[in-house]
Amino acid sequence: MGIVYAQIELANQEDLVRFKDKRIDKKDIRRVTARMLVDSGAYMMAINDEVRAQLGFEDTLDTTAAQFADGSVITIDIVGPIEGRFENRRCTVEAMVLPGNTECLLGAIPMEYMDVLINPRKNELIVNPAHPKSRTWICLTICPRKLLLNWNRPLLIVTRTKAEPRRRKLKRCSKYG
Repeated sequence: MGIVYAQIELANQEDLVRFKDKRIDKKDIRRVTARMLVDSGAYMMAINDEVRAQLGFEDTLDTTAAQFADGSVITIDIVGPIEGRFENRRCTVEAMVLPGNTECLLGAIPMEYMDVLINPRKNELIVNPAHPKSRTWICLTICPRKLLLNWNRPLLIVTRTKAEPRRRKLKRCSKYG
């Protein structure tokens, strides 16, 4: 499989909340479209200092040590929340900030959250063909029977769409009923 890049629209999630509450105009939402390396070996989203500045993340949520492919380890900032969009999918995640103008990365967690896949034949990021219209959420409750108030209720798979969610029953694990 070759190197895969995707155009991901990034937005400051706090700005989106302010817009929804009518505290700022739509034009004031800080957004940027970034060409990101799709890296299923990385687990988080990673942006660079330039993208961080464009999205307006001056404060850090946390700092952590990050190991690069060459084995080097550096301390980096974690910022967010960031909304990422690809085609008809979106996710809200925190992101590591890589120094300078380093290449941005789309890791496994945002890919899983958006339900997107790497197409190895075309070397491109695609929406999961099994769920082309919306991502699928699996809602499971796993706990001992004595803690379940309504333990005889079936589990649900909820497929979120813009319309009403569709639901279907799943078999319960025999251990818990």
